[in-house]
Amino acid sequence: MAFDLLKARFEAVALAKSQVAGLQNLEAEKPVDTDFQIDRFIREWRELPARPEGALPFIGLGLGRVMTVAPDAVDDDETETFEFDIVKARAQALALVQAKLEWLEDQNSQSPLPDDYELDTTIRQLRNLPPRPESDPPYRGLGFGKVSVEILLTIQQLRHVMPQAKSAQAFLDPLNDCMQNYQINTPLRKAAFLAQLAHESGQLIFTREIWGPTAQQRKYEPGTRLATMLGNTKPGDGSLYRGRGLIQLTGRANYRSYTKAVKQRDPKAPDFEATPNDVAAPQWATDCAGWFWSTRKLNPLADAKEFKIITKRINGGFNGLEDRMKFYQRALDTFL
Repeated sequence: MAFDLLKARFEAVALAKSQVAGLQNLEAEKPVDTDFQIDRFIREWRELPARPEGALPFIGLGLGRVMTVAPDAVDDDETETFEFDIVKARAQALALVQAKLEWLEDQNSQSPLPDDYELDTTIRQLRNLPPRPESDPPYRGLGFGKVSVEILLTIQQLRHVMPQAKSAQAFLDPLNDCMQNYQINTPLRKAAFLAQLAHESGQLIFTREIWGPTAQQRKYEPGTRLATMLGNTKPGDGSLYRGRGLIQLTGRANYRSYTKAVKQRDPKAPDFEATPNDVAAPQWATDCAGWFWSTRKLNPLADAKEFKIITKRINGGFNGLEDRMKFYQRALDTFL
């Protein structure tokens, strides 16, 4: 099962709203456990200091104020005082939380919002669960956001397309994730994508450009037109930002662009400009190939069987076209 943040947010908000609704008629004149959780939630989203130890929930939030007037007072403001009514404070706090939840429910961001983390923490505390692991997005592990992942590629299919791929098993799950994320999900799209990967990576062997440097690779260094196009600005950038991935990501600017794109989906993803070697790992080597495929709009070309045009967009020419076509035919035989 895969995890979908939007679905998880909607489900978490629905749970929280149902719990709020169940508390709206609560008239307990003493604090209940939920009061403390709601108090903490409001303070954190308002970026207020924590509730003073020993203080009642909602104190200091401007809630639950009831004006009292001395019996003998006649239009004398000085005799007016305010008392704290926890039943009124609770009702007002629940109204605030309800409005916040409705706002959060309307958010379509695929990236976690600060309020997601606060709601996640509140739900975990209410359920007496351990804190969220730092590397996890909000709501993961709470039973929210589960979506079935369509198996787009089996190990048998992958080995049929790339019979010499000794690392097929290691790349199988990353390939399925990648193909789902970038809609490479029809027989023609899968065939074209895997055929190009087979050639570009030597059947999943090479995820890093072999460095000489060759005459062409020396042009990656600052001072050349190619280096300017690649965004290589510092000595050594050519080697540091050499090609990596199953369709090789090359150049500082491209590493930066890929980082920006991935972090919109997963804020915990590496900064590939800072740690470029991470792109060579199966997960990111595969994902960056899907990102390249998507940004170059290659799915429509695959749908139209324009394999030569796809080759030119990837390679800049038609190098290795015969080898690519052999893999393409194997892939077509596999999926059609």
